[in-house]
Amino acid sequence: MIARTARHEVEDALADAPAMLKVKEAAAFGRMHERTIRRALSDGRLAGIRKSARAYLIPKASLIAFLCGGIS
Repeated sequence: MIARTARHEVEDALADAPAMLKVKEAAAFGRMHERTIRRALSDGRLAGIRKSARAYLIPKASLIAFLCGGIS
């Protein structure tokens, strides 16, 4: 289970991040495996834009909501 984090802490930490993150970047920020991010994308817990079969771009706002325990 992913630990819930205070929204303002996550927003502050992602302040300098680009508006759209790759799966690898999102996983590194959340300190989780890329597979966890991909699973969240496939089951709808995390919103993302599919670029190709394996490539996604994840909006920063969606990642913040996911890491804070909400559904994006």
